[in-house]
Amino acid sequence: MKVIGKPKIIFVNGHWNRIAHKLGMSPGAGGESYWKYFTGDVKRYKNSADAYFNIKSEEPLYIDGSSLWGGSESGGQRKTRGYEYAKTHFDELKKGLGKEKVYFISHSEGGAHAAGICQYLTEKGIPIGESLMLSTDEGDEFTVEGNYPAYQIVAGYLDEQWLTKKKMFAIDPVVMDNMVKGITKYGVYISTGTFTSVHGATISESVFNRVAKMKNTFVTPALNSKGQAISITNPLDEDWYRIDDNILQNKRIDLYPLYRSTEPFRERQD
Repeated sequence: MKVIGKPKIIFVNGHWNRIAHKLGMSPGAGGESYWKYFTGDVKRYKNSADAYFNIKSEEPLYIDGSSLWGGSESGGQRKTRGYEYAKTHFDELKKGLGKEKVYFISHSEGGAHAAGICQYLTEKGIPIGESLMLSTDEGDEFTVEGNYPAYQIVAGYLDEQWLTKKKMFAIDPVVMDNMVKGITKYGVYISTGTFTSVHGATISESVFNRVAKMKNTFVTPALNSKGQAISITNPLDEDWYRIDDNILQNKRIDLYPLYRSTEPFRERQD
């Protein structure tokens, strides 16, 4: 008897906290509630995910990837926990798949947890259609194997300086600029978020279109007016601060932050 399977989307949430939730700062639970906190309409968000992945899935699976408290586990420890979760729940994860693929959407701490699940599933021959990693926390503390499509996107915002009115790029303060080793493509974009909202900005339907654009956006070397080497996007798209290893020349950004430096920033050199 031939089993007709259906592709499956698995959502892996990040950190949540009941006390912070009462203050309006955080989701108050994992699972479906986490995604509802950010999207307002999980069903519509799931349908948009179907359209992005070009599939027709049934009910998604929700997995809680949160640590006990922010900082209680490293990224590597959460990946190991995800791997062990997949071992224990393997039958549930593959149920109804047949020969179809699994698709992941993770946020924040959930990124490392999802990476562990993906590792185990691929070892067991379950194909991963794609892992979409939103605002992944501690991306410098774990890796992905590189044997399935994995896209990582982080949001930043423009912070106008009070005196000069110049606009400095500021990245999500929760996760910073940490590309996961082994990722298919990495992008940091300029969102409309703020210091307090930018971490959740990636959980929006518009980000599906942004990631689709990122897949077809490439980096080209160029020279500025002073003959200095710069990197620009091709086609030109000034919504991006970084693609893969390249910090991009962007006329929307006046000041670029300097990490691990005695200087706080550098000015854009046209």
